[in-house]
Amino acid sequence: MTLNFFRNVGYKFYYHSLFTGKEEYVLLDVIFCANPYYRVLQKSLDDLPLLSVDKVLKVKIPTPEGLLADKMTAISPKTVGIPLNEEREMEFVKQVVDIGLLFNLVDDLENVVVTFDKVSEIENDFRKSNYSRLEILDSILEVSFKCCQYLLKGADNTFTEIECLNRGLRKVGNHLVGRYSQNDLKTSFSKIAYMCEIIKRQGNFTFKKEVDSKILENKKLKGKFGILELLRKTNLDAHFYWMAGYGE
Repeated sequence: MTLNFFRNVGYKFYYHSLFTGKEEYVLLDVIFCANPYYRVLQKSLDDLPLLSVDKVLKVKIPTPEGLLADKMTAISPKTVGIPLNEEREMEFVKQVVDIGLLFNLVDDLENVVVTFDKVSEIENDFRKSNYSRLEILDSILEVSFKCCQYLLKGADNTFTEIECLNRGLRKVGNHLVGRYSQNDLKTSFSKIAYMCEIIKRQGNFTFKKEVDSKILENKKLKGKFGILELLRKTNLDAHFYWMAGYGE
């Protein structure tokens, strides 16, 4: 199925900033395409403090699962995602931060899988490419693995992607509420790696969202992912999610 659409339609909403003391703007990018979200929510705008309306206004918005699946495709740098380079490194890391938070709200795995496939189809159509689900997920998993092994004893830290991720992490910190560390980034990537395996299995997975190392104490990470066993000493949450997806 071909989903014809065009993008790069943008609107700037100007306001006077109390922080900078000058006129700033919010950029709203609009994409015209078929709805890729498996399920949507209907929300009323009546109670929003910044809007003054004299009638009932309702809009349809994606579920947390839909947003997570959409953003997952954005961090597949070698296929349909954002290129991991100096120009877009902050944008890339911001997606990783968002996915890490959205993961905590996920309950409907079918929604994630179906939406991921639909968004992938749209992105392929836009690029005139034909990347498979597996190719898209493998690119996501590769960068997740590289980030999570960074600075572990015996790990390969020579890959260029980590330089972009570290710079992106420093840049995005100015836009976040609260501290977000290298360990937090690894935890987000471990959740992403776990979600890759869930999507590969089309949701046929016992979803372990809450960290409980006891339920995986008889398993280990082996082979390529064996180096990540060292996360057990430095980042228990990240270790848990890798174990949940790839432990044997």
